Amino acid sequence: MVSGDMVALSAKGRARFRLPSGCQPGMAENSLTLSLGWGRKNVGRYGNGTGFDVNPLRSSGSLDFVGGVKLRKLGTTYKIVQTQDHDSMEGRPLAIDTTLDEYRDNPEFVKYRSPTPKTLRSGTPSSTRATSGA
Repeated sequence: MVSGDMVALSAKGRARFRLPSGCQPGMAENSLTLSLGWGRKNVGRYGNGTGFDVNPLRSSGSLDFVGGVKLRKLGTTYKIVQTQDHDSMEGRPLAIDTTLDEYRDNPEFVKYRSPTPKTLRSGTPSSTRATSGA
């Protein structure tokens, strides 16, 4: 499964959903995380009816955890907009530092250490990505 694959999710007959997957490195095997609050109902002309509301999965007895969930890949995809993957700086250093003297000599130094970001296909593992040299 890769990010953007549509899946069917059900939990003990309480709720059934069709939603896109968003794969992240570092997740435990056989675990699933759902983000709450993204199913839009009354937010205006362009936002109404967008997103995926998984709140019906929750119960008063367990607001944060649901067991017995079944997940099935549907064979269709959904385009996910994502600006940056988890734990990826796209080849940029985490921090750029310099001395005051170096800055005075070249106040534009930051431009020379940041590569041009590349657009990557969703679901491409971070370890296989090519990055520009810093």
